[in-house]
Amino acid sequence: MMKYLPSVQNTGVCSNCRKHLIKRMESDKENTQGENEVDTYPVGSADVLHKGWALNSDDIYLNYEGPRQEWTHYLPLAEFGCGFPLFCMRSLEFIQHEIPPYILGKDFDMATIKVLVLACLVSPSLAKINADILAGELNRVMEDIGYKKLQDHFNRLEYTTFPIDYSTVTQKVADSITAKFREMEEALHLLRTNIEQDFLSFSSKRTTRECCENVEYKYVNRFRAKVDFDSMCVSTSGISSREKKYPTNNGILNTMKSNHKKNPSLLWQYVGFENGILINYPATKLSHCSSYDPRFRPFYKEGVSPMPKEVVIAVDASKSMTGDRFQKAKDAVHRVLESLGSTDRIGIVMFNEKAYRPEKDVQPCYGRNLAVVTQKTKAVLRSFVNSQTTKGNTNYSLAFEAAFNYFMSSGNTITASDKVILFVSDGDNLDGDNALTVIRDRNEQLGNSVVIHTFAIGSLSDSAESLLRNISKQTKNNDDHGATQTGRYQRVTNLNHLPEAVGSFYSYSNNAISPKPIFTKPYVDFFSNIGLIVSMCLPCTSNSNFIGVVCTDIKLKDLVEDTTYLQQGEDTYSFVIDGTGRTLIHPLLPDPRDSNANEYDVDDIDNFETGGNVKEVIESMKLGLAGSKEINTTVAQVRGKLLLEGDNRTRMRAIYQWQQIKETNFSLCIVFPKYAVNRILRDLPPSHTAFLYHRWDIASWPGEKCKQFARYATTESSVVKLTPEAFLNPTAYLDTAETKSSVKIMTDFISGDRSTNPGIKIAALNSILATEKVDSIWKNNQRKTHFILWRFLATEAGVVRIYPGVRLQQSYDHKLREWYRRTIANCNINVISAPYNDHWGAGKVISISRTIHIKRKGDHSHGEKVEAVIAGDISVFYFHQLILKMYNVCNERKYVCMVIDNSGFLVMHPSFVESKGLYFEDRLFHITNLEGIIAKSLIKENIMFKQPCLSVESQKEQMTYRVVLTFFNVNGLDRMDREGYEIRPIRNTNLFFILKIKKNIKDDQCCSAKNSEKSPNVVRCTSAPCDCLCYRPVNYNECENKYNATEKHIPCSAAPPVLMTNPIKEDNLIRNLPACFDIDCSCKDNQL
Repeated sequence: MMKYLPSVQNTGVCSNCRKHLIKRMESDKENTQGENEVDTYPVGSADVLHKGWALNSDDIYLNYEGPRQEWTHYLPLAEFGCGFPLFCMRSLEFIQHEIPPYILGKDFDMATIKVLVLACLVSPSLAKINADILAGELNRVMEDIGYKKLQDHFNRLEYTTFPIDYSTVTQKVADSITAKFREMEEALHLLRTNIEQDFLSFSSKRTTRECCENVEYKYVNRFRAKVDFDSMCVSTSGISSREKKYPTNNGILNTMKSNHKKNPSLLWQYVGFENGILINYPATKLSHCSSYDPRFRPFYKEGVSPMPKEVVIAVDASKSMTGDRFQKAKDAVHRVLESLGSTDRIGIVMFNEKAYRPEKDVQPCYGRNLAVVTQKTKAVLRSFVNSQTTKGNTNYSLAFEAAFNYFMSSGNTITASDKVILFVSDGDNLDGDNALTVIRDRNEQLGNSVVIHTFAIGSLSDSAESLLRNISKQTKNNDDHGATQTGRYQRVTNLNHLPEAVGSFYSYSNNAISPKPIFTKPYVDFFSNIGLIVSMCLPCTSNSNFIGVVCTDIKLKDLVEDTTYLQQGEDTYSFVIDGTGRTLIHPLLPDPRDSNANEYDVDDIDNFETGGNVKEVIESMKLGLAGSKEINTTVAQVRGKLLLEGDNRTRMRAIYQWQQIKETNFSLCIVFPKYAVNRILRDLPPSHTAFLYHRWDIASWPGEKCKQFARYATTESSVVKLTPEAFLNPTAYLDTAETKSSVKIMTDFISGDRSTNPGIKIAALNSILATEKVDSIWKNNQRKTHFILWRFLATEAGVVRIYPGVRLQQSYDHKLREWYRRTIANCNINVISAPYNDHWGAGKVISISRTIHIKRKGDHSHGEKVEAVIAGDISVFYFHQLILKMYNVCNERKYVCMVIDNSGFLVMHPSFVESKGLYFEDRLFHITNLEGIIAKSLIKENIMFKQPCLSVESQKEQMTYRVVLTFFNVNGLDRMDREGYEIRPIRNTNLFFILKIKKNIKDDQCCSAKNSEKSPNVVRCTSAPCDCLCYRPVNYNECENKYNATEKHIPCSAAPPVLMTNPIKEDNLIRNLPACFDIDCSCKDNQL
């Protein structure tokens, strides 16, 4: 018996009707034997195609559920004597969404399926619109852009195919990361040695420049800041009570300069001293030197005492603390919060006659358990502390009861010496010495593992001071239950020094100073806009006494560069974790290249690797072992704008290959599709056509220049831009400004002079040569097709061609752009975007694009590899005119014509072209915003549904929409009689045509105008079936920093990174230039 698989993707038009055949695929026992779970393979994936069946876009696929595996059947569409083009379903994908299982539970035999296939293929005789007409026109536009000719050209190219050696590739990448860590550590040891040798000669007289001095430095792209490589600078904390000492010679500076010269990938080199002084190289200007204190940064705490800490801060909030005392006590709490890292836990008690813990307006766990230190928990605890006021008298016993309850409730999670209570009071206690009894009784239950540091404020009586001193010593404790951990008593007479005294608690630890460097979690650089960085730090000593922490930084993107630009087949990805399972990089985490990236709290690998038997892999990686395992997994692929369009999920059979990164506690895993191979374009002869680089400012453009809207352009040929991926060293390319000399070397190399390779990958070189063909296609077509405003060709090897030619940003990377990602996610069809405002001055435009594939004769075992994406922009007004010319019904006042994409966004709507139409900017309009009645009906018919994914950054379940025709309405749906509309698929595209009866009543909107303008991550979903793009809260335990284990969530893809850009100023250049082309079409609008 066959179980019907309910959703289909409309992706093709059959060229001919053929005999209807039903053929069963025999199960591949070799592939399924020994599997512990049911495998659902997307049709067209390697896991189905490797079985040897020549499947093509004229097939309908159905799934058969066997007892241990799923057999795949397909139904090649045939000629039933229908005499009309049949709609071909290229794939049936199992979409997991919340719909009534009215089909899922229904079983069919083969005869029934034949009837259903026939029924679903009959065109509705009463349809008022034939969407195939628009589909044919879009095919023609795609041909005008050059798709067919270029695909034919690529079909004739020769490629070399070779298998991927999983182990060798993984080892090579791991060794590359090891080498970068080793270079950092070598620089660190040299700097520490120099500091320790020179420290005794330090003087109270400062001769080094202050970092806050008003000095004009030179902007350096790699640092994204103004710096001076010939000097270092110092910053002195304004709250430090310790003696200030500064370097007296250039020894430290010379070492820093030497380190930088040897290893240009190093970022900042710096030393934080225990007296609050920071030495930083290269010199740069800071804005708040006196408020910056290195001792309260996580790197310093981890360098001094790297072991995790469980800390409870108890602060006296009685009336005697009123005024400056209480404010400084609050500042001390904030200092402690600043110094703690993600491996630490924290709890806070404010006490007077009662003890108070965070409970109101927060998750209950804050009042019961120690909270993992994250950005979220810090914010919650800061808010709690700031809200407290002073009143009443003081009861130490209740304060310690509450403090010890934190440890008791949280369990014995880390080593005994790391449990700390920081107790701050002015000594006015009305409870006698009962607190010592409470401490004894409660600490005995914890094996006397808790150490107590006490801080006395103001003038205390002898008895009050004696009590606080005895509390730090825990004088009533019985060592039979474990050795008592003696704390430190400190009387703070100057209130300004209280934050420093309390905030430096970790320096009181008896933990041995680690001889090995520590690595910080990725964090946002304090000194620049460079994005996420990683620090490696070592403690410094003088005469065996701790004096400070020395560190060096590296950009996270530079450290893992080899994983970011890994070219080992489609869907290959990698991740790096440490010995605790903390994730350094993963595709579901913020991209390391993102200059606007925020520090992320959720970093446990269990949140990202959730499928199959991956736990065995993770445990092995934590132990520093190497291995290989075959696992079923799911990969994510962004569909365009992540928050609006979500991502695709592809189930694949994968090889997990992992390897320790030597000399560190990190391990690398690369996930390869099981049947992935490398296919490399064979070397092509040098070009006979002039290579035109996009940099008009440093490369000579031949011929006349022109103005294409707001851009300085050329029509002589397309221009070429290489992305970082095209280079052997992407970081060096991004960090080095291009010059006339470097561009000439590149041009000569591409044109045939192979004597000097400027660092271009051979794959990129061949891609440039292979795409030359598009120049003649574009130039010959442009004069006949002026309605195409811009043309693009972007390849997997990192090559971009644009016509008319314009200059791009050096950081431009098409793989991070929405149009490219949307096209890859909708592979092998014409992909049309929703309208947007062209930033190059063309007004409201729509992009149309399609993938170019490598064709392999006689090889159907692995699908088609995407080689490039070809695209063009057309005016939204031109698209509107196309629809009016092709469909007379759209000119009738009775009807409204509109087009939506497969995410539910409006691609065409009458309001888009009205003189006072909708304001676009970067906003897309969803059908739930403007057409509520239709949206509700589509949801009711299960044609449009919500697709959830879990946002790692916001801890919210984000909802996006999918529009998918079901098996029973593959030709569309007619609801003219009920809701006054019909919807038809525009075949071979990602679009649907909707004809609506115009009504004078106001449309029943699903999403209010107010909410439609907001980002979906701030609009909470309602209980209504039709809703805005929105989010649902998830059961996330902030204190444990993890999700409820009983809930299953699919993580969202990471948002594409925001890259640093510099404005390209061309206003003066284009002022008197002629237009490149006369955009001559009847749809021309004054908004262009």
